[in-house]
Amino acid sequence: MKYLIILTCGLFLFFEGTFVMAQGIWAADMTKKVSNQTVTVNVRIFRKGDVKDSIMLDWGDGTTEVISPPAVEFLSIGLNLETYFGIHVYEEPGIYEISFRDSFLVDGVVNIEESGNKSIHLVDSLNVFHGDSLFDYNDAPEPLGIPAGSLQNEGRMVFFYNLHQTDILFHREKWLFELAPFPSEGYTFPEYTDSLANYGATVYWDRPITTGIYAFNLKASEFLNFAWHDSTFLSTTNRLMMVEIDSSLLVNNILQPIPIDQLTLFPNPATDLLTISLPKDIKPHQREAHIYDMAGKLVMTKVLNHFETEVSIGNLPSGLYQVRVEEFVGRFIKI
Repeated sequence: MKYLIILTCGLFLFFEGTFVMAQGIWAADMTKKVSNQTVTVNVRIFRKGDVKDSIMLDWGDGTTEVISPPAVEFLSIGLNLETYFGIHVYEEPGIYEISFRDSFLVDGVVNIEESGNKSIHLVDSLNVFHGDSLFDYNDAPEPLGIPAGSLQNEGRMVFFYNLHQTDILFHREKWLFELAPFPSEGYTFPEYTDSLANYGATVYWDRPITTGIYAFNLKASEFLNFAWHDSTFLSTTNRLMMVEIDSSLLVNNILQPIPIDQLTLFPNPATDLLTISLPKDIKPHQREAHIYDMAGKLVMTKVLNHFETEVSIGNLPSGLYQVRVEEFVGRFIKI
């Protein structure tokens, strides 16, 4: 069994005492806090080369702002960690998209065409409640440090979101995680021979096909739940990062499957009717199935009284959906 350590935000990979780096943006994310309709944002960019003077931050209400990095940390791995700070007061409550653009990515990314000439456009969402609302204060999920990854078995790579989750209002926050498209022109999901999926805040990648640098985006959607059927959207947080795959990771050993989906859903893809089949070791009485779209929005709730329950999904738009029954998860495609 092999063991390697991969740092996926500082994004260098150790091989026998050496490390590999390249010019450009290696990773980026954004933390957000809201209180009394005032939002503070920290944009973090891991960059090789000269420090960038400023970025343009779009607050999503028609206001844009040029902000400069108040803090730059020169990491021992040869990257700059640039932190850009912004603060903004919203006149009206609502859901806002906070975004920024930056150029250029590291050159030679396998799943982004001509990556060295491409920019990123990171867009997070935040629900700003009225200043008198009970929900007005919120710390959105905060990506921490440099997420660590490890090759835990032959050919299986595991890496993590590394997220600080701040509970509010008696631990009523819930998170949904998904592998989302990397926000850059020319991006495609990495190729694989077995599976590439996220299970909670952990991403599993079995048997990559080719060596090189790969771009990933792991998205966290935050909700405030008083019950599974009563969900209020709070925020989305995207973590953009690169992973370096060496030839030693390209192996052909047969592994046990990763239990990504714990619910059996059929037919899949489905058109009008979907059957939700529960694991046989749980009792179905009065359990609720909650169906979310890939934006993390709750689109349907169904009470389950049997091990197999048929659900009408004909009114749902085509796309990928997630089904949750308490701690059990499944995914299906609506066509």
